[in-house]
Amino acid sequence: MPDKGLIMKYFVLKPGGLGKNAAASRWAILAYADAIADDNKKFAEDLYLWVEAEQKAAGESFQGNFARVTKEKKEKENENGKP
Repeated sequence: MPDKGLIMKYFVLKPGGLGKNAAASRWAILAYADAIADDNKKFAEDLYLWVEAEQKAAGESFQGNFARVTKEKKEKENENGKP
């Protein structure tokens, strides 16, 4: 571990807005959602929806793994007899 520098337990991201920091925050949240999607699909889906809304507000196109998670969710619902 380095002797000096920024060392912290938590890091806060702010995905709303048009600047580079907001865009980087959105990408970081998507990377996190992609990483946890297999273990916590509901939370990942919520993160994708949040970032999608922020990206639309910023005029960006949605980038993420949301389609895969949604497809798997629909397939599981179909297996369980839900339309």
